[in-house]
Amino acid sequence: MKDRIKKLRKLLELSQAEFARKIDVNPSTISVWERDGRVPDAKINDICRAFNVNKDWLLTGQGNPTAPNDKELFQEKMNSRLRSLRKKLGMTQTEFAARLKVSMQTVVNWEKDGIINDQKKELLLASFNVNPDWLENGSGEIFLSGSEPANEFENARQFAVRNGCDEITSLLFERFMELSEADKKAFETFLSKLLSQRVREAADKKNASEQSESQNIYRDVYTISNTTFNQNNYNE
Repeated sequence: MKDRIKKLRKLLELSQAEFARKIDVNPSTISVWERDGRVPDAKINDICRAFNVNKDWLLTGQGNPTAPNDKELFQEKMNSRLRSLRKKLGMTQTEFAARLKVSMQTVVNWEKDGIINDQKKELLLASFNVNPDWLENGSGEIFLSGSEPANEFENARQFAVRNGCDEITSLLFERFMELSEADKKAFETFLSKLLSQRVREAADKKNASEQSESQNIYRDVYTISNTTFNQNNYNE
């Protein structure tokens, strides 16, 4: 095993540090593997995925090293790659779904089972400049040309801050955007009734400071409810 690890790294023309970075370990770990060949099973799988390697060859030396033979091995982490991509872009599941014109539940399913149809896969690759080899099997860089696309996206919290909401309201907005559409509607109705009642009570008391405070709160919630449902404001 130790000889094959070293042979693979040399074949790929990678330093120990570069090889390590691809599979998320320390460079010193690669040095140890190349001395004693004791590689954890999970990392064997990571090596096969990251470098498109035949698992039988890595384990036994049999077969063509560059002809992967375990399709389930590559499917295993499609879900985690989809999740990693979304987080790399700084997007919630709702934002990611809106960009790809699917429901949030569809994104939840992708990140659970890794199954995405060809049409949506092509849209995802084009929308975010994603390297198809990375998406399929984890090999290479995430984005084409070795760099991620210009950050034209902002997450829900950033959007709220930019539109004048304070920190607490912005955090609420971020959580709010992760709700289903039905839950959003229910929450919006609840807040509207609650805050309308507070404004009326303040007006009845003719307490200027309390009325002003209630109106400020209502303003922030109004900002949330009226910008949330047009997601193109910050996703496009």
